Amino acid sequence: MTVIDANRMHEIEQRYPEYFKRSFQQRFGGLMAVIATLVYALYATWFFDLPKLLADAHWERVGLYLSQWVSYDVQPEFRIGDDGIAVKYPRFSPLGDDPHPNWVINNPDGSVTVSVSGTGRTVAVSKTETTVTARGVSVPVEVSSGAPKVIGPVPSWMTVYDDNVLADLGFAGDVSISVDRVKVRKRFLGWANFVFDTQSPFFDKPVGEVLSLIVSGPELTRPIQPVARIRQCLEQQRLAAWRRLDQAVPDHRHGLPRHAARRPAGLSAGLLRRAQHHAEPRGQPGAEASL
Repeated sequence: MTVIDANRMHEIEQRYPEYFKRSFQQRFGGLMAVIATLVYALYATWFFDLPKLLADAHWERVGLYLSQWVSYDVQPEFRIGDDGIAVKYPRFSPLGDDPHPNWVINNPDGSVTVSVSGTGRTVAVSKTETTVTARGVSVPVEVSSGAPKVIGPVPSWMTVYDDNVLADLGFAGDVSISVDRVKVRKRFLGWANFVFDTQSPFFDKPVGEVLSLIVSGPELTRPIQPVARIRQCLEQQRLAAWRRLDQAVPDHRHGLPRHAARRPAGLSAGLLRRAQHHAEPRGQPGAEASL
């Protein structure tokens, strides 16, 4: 066994002082980080009263909240009248002002077929009957009488109310049927109009045409450069994320504990205002905040 004398040890210490004379942060930095994390976790548990929130939480809504973060939906409404079936979309539909999606098919006999998820989940709407197909079963619902009436056995994924029939099609969406209208919710993965919103002159254009307009195309509308339009839309997407967070986390008006309610306007509300400030267009008096 090799024995090192005192002079040799002193020489080694002088040659490599970083290994023998470590700073306080190097010696105790890891331990301090663990202690700070534990203290912060305890403080957050007290501040938000997490045990009470977890006990009173509506866990049946967890799936809905999570799906809203990773997807968006389109909700066409089919109004049944004497002169036929009129298709209506929400005012701010992700499909734009005059949508004609290829998953809504107008049949020659006046009926409308909606593909909620391929051919396995469809909705066929006529003036007298609405047929919902899902999980290998087609269920007709009669709408010609005073209330919707399911013809045949009612499957487990369908709920019948006095004036409404609700069909749960899983993550793909759902269908609400009444005597004068049918509402379909079709869900898509991703965020709606992530790069260009419906008011953008680049909306619904192929990638090649968009790149051509950005590089050498003429100015389309207001004096905002194409790249600035993209940056502005990304800021709006950040604002949308904060809005979803604000909807998912209740504020003090909806049951936050007393110590959390002492926040001036709620943590999520403050972050939402900050994100909205960054999403507003700058240097364009009177310009809209859309692309």
